[in-house]
Amino acid sequence: MDTAGGSGPDFETRQASPGGEAAAARAEAAQRATEGPSISDNLNAVYASARQAFADFVELVTLELHRAGITFMWMLAWSTFAVLLVVTAWLGLMAGLALWIISHGYAAAGVVLGIALANLIGGAAIMLWCVKSGKDMLLPATRRQLRITAAQTAAEAKSP
Repeated sequence: MDTAGGSGPDFETRQASPGGEAAAARAEAAQRATEGPSISDNLNAVYASARQAFADFVELVTLELHRAGITFMWMLAWSTFAVLLVVTAWLGLMAGLALWIISHGYAAAGVVLGIALANLIGGAAIMLWCVKSGKDMLLPATRRQLRITAAQTAAEAKSP
């Protein structure tokens, strides 16, 4: 119930004091100031601070991911260009090797097929190495740890 303008438990105090209701409000504010902030004020301040810290963290992560995405795009673009240069250099070296072998009296068709076969075997060996190395990308230690944790949790759930 609002008693600011009418009669209430402190009506006589407000009327007796000089300045009426304004003086009573000033006295109440001064009393609150000497008591310090309430628990709800402190909780609201902690909540606001935590909320702002989380918002700042999310903004930082967003900005860093944006920057990382742009950097990754440039890395892909420049690596594509680099691969193009490496491939053309490799083709030039293979053509030079073929011309050198042909200049020693070998048949051109046999030389070109031999170089193509050597490149094919080399590429197949690299691909097999990549496939075997790909097993490390399955995070074996992490998966093993998760299996152990899951087994422990299941055992704890079964025991009374």
